[in-house]
Amino acid sequence: MYSSYFGVDLLKLRRLKVLDLMSLNSLAVFPATTRVLRNLDVEFKFRQDSNFWYLTQIFEPDHVLVLFKSADNSSEEILFLSFSNEEEVVWVGASIDEEQAKLLSGVDQICDIKDLSDYLQSHNSVSTVYFESKLSHLYPCANLVLEVFRDRVVSPLELMSNLRLVKDDLEIQLIKQACQINRYVFEQISSLLEDYPSKASSLTTYKLRRDHRQQLKESDIEAVILYVYAQNEADWSFWPIVASGSNATILHYTKNNAEILPGNLLLVDSGCEVKGYASDITRTFEVGQVSEFKRLILTTVEQIQQQVIDFLRQSWFNQTRISLIDLQEYTVNLVCQVLLDLGIFPNHSWEEIREKQLYKKYYPHKVAHFLGLDVHDLRSDYTLRMPLVKNMVLTIEPGLYFPVDDLQIPKEFRGVGVRIEDDLLITESGVEILTR
Repeated sequence: MYSSYFGVDLLKLRRLKVLDLMSLNSLAVFPATTRVLRNLDVEFKFRQDSNFWYLTQIFEPDHVLVLFKSADNSSEEILFLSFSNEEEVVWVGASIDEEQAKLLSGVDQICDIKDLSDYLQSHNSVSTVYFESKLSHLYPCANLVLEVFRDRVVSPLELMSNLRLVKDDLEIQLIKQACQINRYVFEQISSLLEDYPSKASSLTTYKLRRDHRQQLKESDIEAVILYVYAQNEADWSFWPIVASGSNATILHYTKNNAEILPGNLLLVDSGCEVKGYASDITRTFEVGQVSEFKRLILTTVEQIQQQVIDFLRQSWFNQTRISLIDLQEYTVNLVCQVLLDLGIFPNHSWEEIREKQLYKKYYPHKVAHFLGLDVHDLRSDYTLRMPLVKNMVLTIEPGLYFPVDDLQIPKEFRGVGVRIEDDLLITESGVEILTR
């Protein structure tokens, strides 16, 4: 039932690195996620907290890992387990026992979760407590931690960023596996859209439909995505975005219930995770014959993405230290010029579009984010400014989105949304694109 994947030695090393980065006289509290209700007595599918998984490889709710670093630099690590009662065993099965927890995590000191309060109270004199209070709704121990330590609680994000953003060989292998599965998904979608809608019936004939539609719905593509993930023992890392026509101008559109009509663009943004490690791809497809204006925007975004990737590669080759913020600044400059060339701002100069941030109406998001145990891995102002180093994984995803009701732009552009996204690995020799 409980299998080891990461290896105890690796987990011990990770925890030692965390302890090394912690300040003297401090605690780090890393809880497992709790079960979350979807409605009444139905739960959402369980997903483990990323930091707890990274440090223990235990995939169960409500346990807590505590790391302590004393004023004299001695340390200890304790795993507080939430043991099953008889009723829970009947309904959801037995939780991990002490010996299994030791074998999986390599943590030698195991205690009952009931002892957590006394332990924290006994360490009430610490100067700093690392605990992610922003996710307190997912942690049963949150009220206890915040009550005992109050204003000494700080986020572990900066602490963990220095470890998790630089991937080891096993993490890179898992991300590559997730990217491979995701590439296959997009190949299948591309195949379904060839000569659309002639192939649509091949996907819908086995379903219990009475309308016998020849056109697909966004939900059909969603179903293909989730099916392929499940077939390959992967899970979704975020709910798929399948946005046809003007739906593509909604950045996080997830209704996925509209018809896919010929002559429109179809934006699909989807990712899967393997052992918790994510992939993230966006493609914008032509559905049948599209107008020259739609093809122009699609081609333009593709060109912007390639220019940003080339900039990243050249910077790495020249040993120029750049960050995600630098990539964003470079992208914004490109977007401002593109919007000017497209005639979106006929009465403004490039400088005005840039300085007044007029571009944000049509390009409101960042071009890059780190990728790992979270899709937007450890994202903060701090990590946005971290210099890129070998074995970091990031995305490059420019886009242009023209609201359907924007009367200030040419009619042909209204309701058109395009985003292109790939996952990249920084290597010793350059930049490897994992999703092509």
